[in-house]
Amino acid sequence: MLMNAYKNQNNDVGELMKNVSHMTALMEAILDSILCTIKRKQLQNLVVRIEEFMKVSKDRERVILQKYINRYTTFISTVAISFTMAGVTVICAPLFVPLEFPLDVWYPFSTEPLLLKFILYIMQIFTIAHTIFCLDVDIMIAVFFFYSTARLEMLAFEIERATDEDHVVSSIKKHQEIIEFVSKTQQTLQHILFKTNFTMAFTVISGGFPMLYLQSSVLIPQFISMAVGALQRLFITAWAADDLREVSTRLASSIYGAPWIGKTQKIKSDIFVMLQRSQKPLLISMSSLLPALTLEYYANFVTTVLSYFMTMRVVIAS
Repeated sequence: MLMNAYKNQNNDVGELMKNVSHMTALMEAILDSILCTIKRKQLQNLVVRIEEFMKVSKDRERVILQKYINRYTTFISTVAISFTMAGVTVICAPLFVPLEFPLDVWYPFSTEPLLLKFILYIMQIFTIAHTIFCLDVDIMIAVFFFYSTARLEMLAFEIERATDEDHVVSSIKKHQEIIEFVSKTQQTLQHILFKTNFTMAFTVISGGFPMLYLQSSVLIPQFISMAVGALQRLFITAWAADDLREVSTRLASSIYGAPWIGKTQKIKSDIFVMLQRSQKPLLISMSSLLPALTLEYYANFVTTVLSYFMTMRVVIAS
């Protein structure tokens, strides 16, 4: 694919960017696999903690979790459809346009033998399928975020109804447990989120040019699905992270509204400790080079990507 991109760099902008967008999507899948393998134990620990909570959760807590699952399900399903459509159009493209394989890959040997061609085609199908299934990584990240958000909402409900010191102490422990979970989640996912910003930006920019330069009714839907899917993937995590920020901010109001008037000095001191901890919202940092992951950041990301795309289009056209 790199060789084909190099061959086309001075000939056809559409073909060049088509190869670059495919290469970026594959690189995203490779990096996801590498980073998830490196962080395997940490990810497993986070999943185990969620499973342990679900085993002891009460019906009311399950209702709150289900509310967040319902909140994201429709959108995630839409993203999955977009990515599946992009993958299917890539796989089926050789049936409708003069392409030998779904991906423009240069092989250092002849691909004329029918059996060899069939094997290479199947290998490319598996590669494309792996790229599509990497959406599961973003869904996993969103699950970690909205689990934390749901736990904060459960905590706010308990604090508002705390009547004695045992309830308050229990709430403090749960609050500390949630903060610790979010901190470990951030440390585990930081590099994955940082990488996703750049790969999704390259996918959107490079995927936009084939829509302008390639006059093909088969290839254009492919790149529309890729560009839209890339923006949607980052939105999944940004939306869940923003909900976490918002609910953690509202928690301070719930703590302040707790029935602490007329209680013992110990209960008042414990509530004050929780109030102090909740003053700082729980933000998901991607690195020291990027702002926290929020919907505001996502809006700036989309604006910046589109600006780069328009600038590159003007430069290439001139």
